[in-house]
Amino acid sequence: TWLVAPTDNVARNAEPPATSPALRPVLMRGQTKTLQVVIKPPRDLHRVSVTVLPTPQRMSSVFGRAAFVNYVHLDKNSIATPKEELVWPAPGDYPDEISDDVVRNLPANQAQPIFVRLTAGRNAVPGDWSFEVRVRSAEGQVAIPVSCTVSPVALPDPCRLPFVYWFSWGDACQEFGVDTRSADGWRVLYQLGRLM
Repeated sequence: TWLVAPTDNVARNAEPPATSPALRPVLMRGQTKTLQVVIKPPRDLHRVSVTVLPTPQRMSSVFGRAAFVNYVHLDKNSIATPKEELVWPAPGDYPDEISDDVVRNLPANQAQPIFVRLTAGRNAVPGDWSFEVRVRSAEGQVAIPVSCTVSPVALPDPCRLPFVYWFSWGDACQEFGVDTRSADGWRVLYQLGRLM
């Protein structure tokens, strides 16, 4: 087992690093941060489940959740992506989405990332918090330690952080049949800004 950043793409044939990176998220009260635990079993594991357990002395205002990462198989890479920007060349399996599976079987010698969310409640006591990511299977269990620090700062309530993943003013104008340089195009931009 090893830890990786939440944005790392983990190949099925990944190997643990020589030294594990120090991943200790710092959370504001009311905030969630993530990381990944990677398990690569030397033999097949059956009925694998994952839970995040806090240390016994602190049980309430900081908590964790875990979920398997699903993979999608690609036979070939996009022809629009330059080779130097590829995660790795196809064919292959690529990490894709967070799974809803509560239990799954894991084949031997394949890396399986587990996405871990750590959340600090609005009343969380500032300081260091420790957890165990417990992986259970029919063959046995392992506990992987993770930790975070909760700062004395709190996010506002309600927290309103607008976010746009992918946006094109031209696409919105095209949908309404107007030119971006026209008065109607500027009205579309104004309305989009207002909605955000």
